[in-house]
Amino acid sequence: MKFLDKELLTLINQKYPTDKRSVLVGHSREGLFTMYGLMQKHQVFDGYIALSPALWREKSLFVTKFRTFLQQKLSLPSFLFMSMGTKEVKKMTKAFDHLTSVLRQHKIKGFEWKSSYTPDANHQTNHLQSVTKGLLAFFRGNKK
Repeated sequence: MKFLDKELLTLINQKYPTDKRSVLVGHSREGLFTMYGLMQKHQVFDGYIALSPALWREKSLFVTKFRTFLQQKLSLPSFLFMSMGTKEVKKMTKAFDHLTSVLRQHKIKGFEWKSSYTPDANHQTNHLQSVTKGLLAFFRGNKK
């Protein structure tokens, strides 16, 4: 996250014309990293898109830690989109549903989130079918 924040985003914003909004996108383990980024350094990116995040690892420890994170927040100016394929393995969907339930329990000022299941998608196809949906949700809701 430090590299992405201090080096990569800085370089991109200096070298290319941008509107300064940024989104971190990850699939599977990178989806878990994306969620971790939201929890640890939510100010680095404006939006976080986690596609089939591996939330089940370590007996869904991340879900427990994310619940604690949300309980400590009064505001969180950020956006999260999560997706899971309907044909993913049970341990993936169970952890995804658990995190979605946790998110529903916490209303935090400035924090917008969406989650969805991608019909007929599995772990190898969900990201291909849902990344556009996440990007559109972010950019439609975050007009400059």
